[in-house]
Amino acid sequence: MLDRFRIAFAAFVVSGALMAGGAGWLLEQMERQIVASVDEPATTVRIPQAGRFEVRVVAPADVDRTAVNAVREVFQTVVPLAALLIGVLVWLALTTSDTFVRLNDALERQRRFTSDASHELRTPLASARTQLEVLLAHPDRVDWRRTAENTVLDLDRMQAVVTDLLFLARLEGPVAAGRVDLAALVGVPGPVEVMGDRAHLERIVRNLLDNAERHASSRVEVTVTVESGGTAVLRVADDGPGIPEADRERVFERFVRLDEGRARDDGGAGLGLAIVREGVLAHGGTVGIEDSDQGTVVAVRLPLA
Repeated sequence: MLDRFRIAFAAFVVSGALMAGGAGWLLEQMERQIVASVDEPATTVRIPQAGRFEVRVVAPADVDRTAVNAVREVFQTVVPLAALLIGVLVWLALTTSDTFVRLNDALERQRRFTSDASHELRTPLASARTQLEVLLAHPDRVDWRRTAENTVLDLDRMQAVVTDLLFLARLEGPVAAGRVDLAALVGVPGPVEVMGDRAHLERIVRNLLDNAERHASSRVEVTVTVESGGTAVLRVADDGPGIPEADRERVFERFVRLDEGRARDDGGAGLGLAIVREGVLAHGGTVGIEDSDQGTVVAVRLPLA
């Protein structure tokens, strides 16, 4: 809001200065022409008539400066009003543009949510439907208990995906701010307090730990430290196979799973680290994967309270 006001005020000042300068130049040109006309000497004209010359003196026309003063007053009134109008128009243009940007962002979030949901829910929904259709078509040849258990697993997967997508959608809005002890949240010595939503921060920590435990060979290590400049650093390290440097940004995208060879139930839906990134960004922090001799180290940096 303040930036839009500054831009509109600047437009008002600049346009007013330009129009005032133009009006002053125009009045100056008019006055020069008037002065030149008044100062022009009389002209003597000899007109032959009936064998003799008749002499007439042609003098410049009398000029009424009242008209010039009237024009000056009009310019002095119109220029500020025109500059004010331009400033208002700039303000309205900026406000309207900002509204359209927010509307476009909202539509883009809705489109992305719909695309993500349809992409990830298609597989378990198709699996559940197929198993139920087979059971109905061959009730005497299919183990209905096993079919029901598999269907419940598919429904659990769909429920987890929907829950994650809804959580991502909430992260795109404003985040409640309160003092949270990040050290106590992960169970290490502290305190190290940051500003944020406790439930969101708990979800970030849980997703980091789940991801580390899924890929660790035998060990997961969690630390919370304070860096110079007022930054809290949460590091979650595992001794697993690690993440190639070329994929260290891609793993934070939605539905990205590097372990494509695993079953989807084992590898997850690919939303865990996406939730971490969106949650950290919503709290004004950063997240990335640091170099390590073995395994993966995910570092989250948040401003101190």
